[in-house]
Amino acid sequence: MATFMSEGFVAMQCSLVPRMAWLRLKPRRAEQPVPGSRLLHGIAVSGPKRLAGAFANVPTWKEQGVDSVYANWRGVVGPKGITAAQVAYWDGIFARLAQMPEWREELVRLLQDPVYLNSRETKAYLDSQHQELRAVLVDLGLAK
Repeated sequence: MATFMSEGFVAMQCSLVPRMAWLRLKPRRAEQPVPGSRLLHGIAVSGPKRLAGAFANVPTWKEQGVDSVYANWRGVVGPKGITAAQVAYWDGIFARLAQMPEWREELVRLLQDPVYLNSRETKAYLDSQHQELRAVLVDLGLAK
């Protein structure tokens, strides 16, 4: 029996019962042992490259012949009607924050890559993701 679930305490609890569970976990969550649990084995890294530390031996999907890369991202969205000057201001603030040693250290601790996209780069990235995902949905017959 296979169970598909998202990250969280419930997912970790399911690793304690006698069945196979597929978990999507953030690396730092999976790296910490769960008292009384069986060992969790990494199947694949969804990002473009292998992780460090406890996950150094876990191959990427691409290394295993699956043409798939998924990287989690976060962003900040401004209100409708924001001016070009306001966008430039916030681009500058976030660019400086992304270079701060404290932020970089936190990314290393969380096994995350330091990637910063300004507003123009973010729009281009989201546009490309929209096109790519739309094509997949059309192929599956879920979009026209």
